Amino acid sequence: MADILELTAFDLPPTFSLNEMPEIGTRFLSDCKPGITKEQLVSRARRRGWRPDWTLLAHLTEGDVQVYGFTLIVEGRVVPLLARMRCRASALTDSRQESDPRQASLF
Repeated sequence: MADILELTAFDLPPTFSLNEMPEIGTRFLSDCKPGITKEQLVSRARRRGWRPDWTLLAHLTEGDVQVYGFTLIVEGRVVPLLARMRCRASALTDSRQESDPRQASLF
C-alpha cells in the first residue's frame, strides 16, 4: 500500500522574499489548497509549462509533516518553495477476496 502525500502548507526559504515571487507564481500558490496531493501539485506545475523539482529535506521534517524542496522556474526565474506534506495511507484496499470453498474444484 503506497502512501499519499498531501499538502499542509507552503513556505518560502529565508533566502527568497515574497516580493521576488512573480504574480503568476503567487496565483499558483493560492490555487494549491491544503489537502492537494503531490501528484496534483506536480501536474498543475507541469501544465503551466514549469519543470518542477522535488527533493525531500529530511533535516526540516517535524513529526508527521515532511518538508520538500519544490523548485519551479517561473517567467525565467528560479522560485524555491518549501512544501510541507503529510503522509496519508492510500485508500486502496486489498483486492483479494475470501475464496468460496465450493469453488475450490475450479482451481
